[in-house]
Amino acid sequence: MNSFQLRVYFGDTDAIGVVYHANYLDFSEKARTEISRMHGLDIIELAKKGLFFLVRSASLNYMAPAKLDDILDIEIVITKFGNTSVEMLHKIKNFKTNQLLCEVICNLVFVEKVNGEIKSCKISEDIKEKLKLLTV
Repeated sequence: MNSFQLRVYFGDTDAIGVVYHANYLDFSEKARTEISRMHGLDIIELAKKGLFFLVRSASLNYMAPAKLDDILDIEIVITKFGNTSVEMLHKIKNFKTNQLLCEVICNLVFVEKVNGEIKSCKISEDIKEKLKLLTV
């Protein structure tokens, strides 16, 4: 399963009652974390080892607004797989109507933190195997 559902709460909306544009990034991160966890990739355990996926870049394309109390379905697929990075497409849809609301493309770089220094590093084979479950 490569999708995750969440509800839009009052704090997610702006003055006109639609989801504030930056919150789509937050929704994407929550879905990415939960879907990774469903596939056996626990980012908390990685962090304990000094390993992290950091967002290098993100782009958003808005199609229609999400509104208060909507349930969103966020589907994620890996569109590019590198030695030290992955690119993920997040399709955010209205769960009830299946209308595409927003697409978020995130490029994530895999890094390790050693002695306070952060450097990109190669994605290990066991992590790649778990991530491959998210490929197109």
